Amino acid sequence: MKALVLALAKLGDFIQASPVFKSLSQRADEIYVLTAQKSVTEAAKISNLFTEVLEVDLKDPNLKNIPPGRLTVYNLSMAPPALALADKILAANPGSAIFGPHQRKGRLILPQAQEIALNVLKINRRLSPFNLVDIWRRIEPGFLADRKLFWPGNFSSEKYQQAGLVLGAGSPRRRWPREKFTAIAEILARKFGLRPVLLGGPGERALAKAVCQNISPETELTNLAGQTDLSELAGTVSGLRLLISGDTGVMHLGAALGTEVVSLFFGPAWAGETGPYRENQLVIQTPAPCAPCSEGRPCPSRLCQAVPEVCQAAEAVNCILNSKKPENLQGAFLTSLDSFGYKLTPLGEPTAEQRQALIIREGACAVLEPDYVPDLPGPEPGRRPQPDFFRAVALKIWPDSVSRKRFLEAADALGALG
Repeated sequence: MKALVLALAKLGDFIQASPVFKSLSQRADEIYVLTAQKSVTEAAKISNLFTEVLEVDLKDPNLKNIPPGRLTVYNLSMAPPALALADKILAANPGSAIFGPHQRKGRLILPQAQEIALNVLKINRRLSPFNLVDIWRRIEPGFLADRKLFWPGNFSSEKYQQAGLVLGAGSPRRRWPREKFTAIAEILARKFGLRPVLLGGPGERALAKAVCQNISPETELTNLAGQTDLSELAGTVSGLRLLISGDTGVMHLGAALGTEVVSLFFGPAWAGETGPYRENQLVIQTPAPCAPCSEGRPCPSRLCQAVPEVCQAAEAVNCILNSKKPENLQGAFLTSLDSFGYKLTPLGEPTAEQRQALIIREGACAVLEPDYVPDLPGPEPGRRPQPDFFRAVALKIWPDSVSRKRFLEAADALGALG
């Protein structure tokens, strides 16, 4: 098999798809990857999983470098440029097959897990059932990629008394404010005896400089923003005691390398979709009433500025360092991996909406994998079943009656139908 992967998004997306790449490298005779970003190109070359790493300009795509002959194409993006490029590749390589988002006679075709997630998104994105890793692991029907994120290299298991602060983010709405980074750096040093390490790309140099200028003279920190390549960054992250980050590629890198991660989700970022794919990681999600919002639309209310507080991040750090379960930590979730994949569980009493999300996730898993056993505490005293809500959800998510029936059986077993 000659495989071509379209990895046209960002570094975080590349790492989240790494189980697919690892599995393909063990099955394909040749595996090529098409990239459109410098960081992804660098990551693909470092991985040593690909026969060749090909770069493309999405504004003016040139297919001359695409290997000739029949290909098995794996597309990892729903973005229009990626869909258009996939169409061109299939037209230029007759007899090729494609998995992942693609167009067929004007209709968007998605992997089953992604189609379910998209249908739930149309109801309420806060009920999103699947982490992106688990969607890509199921990109090819009949084959399930390994659930472990992959990053190459032999890293020492030694952890230093350092805490990484990831300053960057894909957009301003995902970026924790500078003054909060400054405050948490002070707390890390004074209260926990951890040396703060500022991490980021060239675009974060100014932000890192501002943090350094506003930090107290007695607080020692290391500023690596814009000063490491990807290999050096991975080496640094692997040696950290913990990492504090928003929804960034470095957060996913930390999860892949086994570094403890405190993840801060707010604005457009939703932890159920792109949280750190590793067990027992602390996530703080601060949902404004309109969250998660769309990055591509203007924000009229600025509610997405309701970001996690410094005290929340500090308490999460305290729990990691002292191996204790968070108590009264608002907005805190814990990650786990079950037989299906990623699961995000609130650490306090779940709200009605959070319970809906958990039930939808369990029911959707049961539809995709008939052997999956839904796992959730039964009906709680004083909590009313919601049969009408879940029957309406079933109708919107699944067009076929067999899937609807399986979903409702799982919801019933979890006490949602009464």
